[in-house]
Amino acid sequence: MQLGIGSYTYGWCVGRENNGTPPAMNEYDLVDKANEFGIKLLQISDNLPMHEWSEKRLEAFEKK
Repeated sequence: MQLGIGSYTYGWCVGRENNGTPPAMNEYDLVDKANEFGIKLLQISDNLPMHEWSEKRLEAFEKK
């Protein structure tokens, strides 16, 4: 078993924009948190729906 974090670890900070207010954390912030804790496993859940991302956003995230 590996230790990891997911986008629900910071459930109220990650997700879709609501009422015109952007989320406090995005996918890059999650990667930074994982790196900060020395964690090599990151799960992106449905509160950050990758299937709705543009190709450009997916490619940029893949390079991170």
